[in-house]
Amino acid sequence: MPLSAFILVKTTPGKDRDIYNKLKEFDEVIEAVPVFGVYDIIIRVHVKEDSDLDTFVFNKLRRMDGITETMTLIIAHYDEE
Repeated sequence: MPLSAFILVKTTPGKDRDIYNKLKEFDEVIEAVPVFGVYDIIIRVHVKEDSDLDTFVFNKLRRMDGITETMTLIIAHYDEE
């Protein structure tokens, strides 16, 4: 089942711009937004199934040099009433 998620990303100081530009190259990333606050970048991703989200987060995102922490928030889809 397809799913979407927001992923909050913390970066090493000074690496945020490079990471932001690299994130936009991933097919899974629909949108990347730099932000001020506890996290440095918020990305919205769309994948075909939950195992694809695991692969993206653990094998691509967290292996990027300069990413120190992530928090994944899977988007809930309410049925229409």
